[in-house]
Amino acid sequence: MKEAASSMSLGPICELSQELINAIVDIIYEDISREPWTVTPAMHHLYSYPLICSAFLHRSQSHIFAEIRLGKKDGDKGNRSRRNKVLAKLLARNPHLADHIHSLHLTLPKKDNAWIHKDQHFLRVLPLITDNGRRLKKLTIYGYVDGYIKNPDKAAAHVFRPYISPSISSLHLSGMSKFPLDILKSFIRLKHLKLEGVKAFETPAPFSLPFLRFEGACKLQTVECSYGADCLRNLVAIGKPLSQDPQIDLSALQSMKIYIDKANDIPAARELMQVAGCSLREVHLVRSHFAGEDAHLNPTPREG
Repeated sequence: MKEAASSMSLGPICELSQELINAIVDIIYEDISREPWTVTPAMHHLYSYPLICSAFLHRSQSHIFAEIRLGKKDGDKGNRSRRNKVLAKLLARNPHLADHIHSLHLTLPKKDNAWIHKDQHFLRVLPLITDNGRRLKKLTIYGYVDGYIKNPDKAAAHVFRPYISPSISSLHLSGMSKFPLDILKSFIRLKHLKLEGVKAFETPAPFSLPFLRFEGACKLQTVECSYGADCLRNLVAIGKPLSQDPQIDLSALQSMKIYIDKANDIPAARELMQVAGCSLREVHLVRSHFAGEDAHLNPTPREG
């Protein structure tokens, strides 16, 4: 009688093949990916299905923990610290979950950004997600409006150099008033760079301690930039082959997509094209939604 009751409680869904279950979970995750900022029924399904049948657990975990988001745009330090603490405990008790984490999203608003090198719970999380051969692939830093990294030397020494920079191949910077140039240089495996509303790269102060030197330069393959022509010019300046300290290699750039806000943004895009030279295969110049009347152009492909 117990066996019959047990088989009935499982239900027919648990009789599906693992391949079909994985496909169901993947489709649910695709629906969530289309609206990552919205709580949808698909998101509830992704969390609830493993409670119904354990066969959904591993595949669901691989999507749920693929990216972790830390920091609060409203600057709520208490909430941010509690979330970091919960994550640190969860990963310590279930270290296998760290195998699924490939993307890290950090929100660093102007009024709460020093936590990345001060919050002890976050500093406990970092080795848990990067030790034992685990490798982060993508990093997103969201400044909200005019965010920045406070005390970049400490952030580099305690966070970026030992844990994040060595393996990142994709970097997305958004809403930053400035971003430390030396931290950018530390991403030696960087291939894909997206700049969204980044006003400038910050150079070290004249009397600041020197950063570690890195052998070779990251070879960017794709660059996307919007609302940040000055930042793009900074990138071109340090990527020129004859520059004094070429730590960003643009000679292998294959694709660039630039959103033009004003007509004087076009020269910055032209400079990037000139530095990339023959390696460039795709060029997209797009008039942004907020472009002024002086920005008149259509998307422009570049022939092989």
